[in-house]
Amino acid sequence: MAKEGDGAPAEVYRRYLQNGELGFQRCDGCGAAVFYPRVLCPVCGSDALRWRTSSGRGVVYATTAVYRREAEPYNVVLVDLEEGFRMMSRVEGMPAEEVGIGLRVLFADVRRLEAGPAAVDMPVLSSLDPLALALAALAAACLFWLKLGLLRTLGLTALVGLVAKLALG
Repeated sequence: MAKEGDGAPAEVYRRYLQNGELGFQRCDGCGAAVFYPRVLCPVCGSDALRWRTSSGRGVVYATTAVYRREAEPYNVVLVDLEEGFRMMSRVEGMPAEEVGIGLRVLFADVRRLEAGPAAVDMPVLSSLDPLALALAALAAACLFWLKLGLLRTLGLTALVGLVAKLALG
């Protein structure tokens, strides 16, 4: 993607996002993953920082649901990425209140947020948690099966619960 000398760290990071990738830096001096991009490693002070592309897979470390007066709530999360850095983002595709600590997530998209006079490109994540995916499938299946009767719905619920338990160990 970008070379180290291709501009200020924030500019290089924005280019990664514009290309649909999540960029971060790795320090050649101490091996630390560095995010938000900088000129010097915050661990050892080295200027030998190389750009890498993150897999985008991580786990929610902290979360909060933000409620607004006349709009749906949204979540703000801190995510620990597999490469060893933590970043702030949002998880989309599920209600804000259902995003929990330990939820496995994946970098999905970049959203342009209008923040007053400035616009910010923000990485957005989606859930990878098999239990969350199974529960969403269960809810959709239950609505479908309700037409066929309550007994079948209960049987399907038990089956999906068993499959989710087996998948999670």
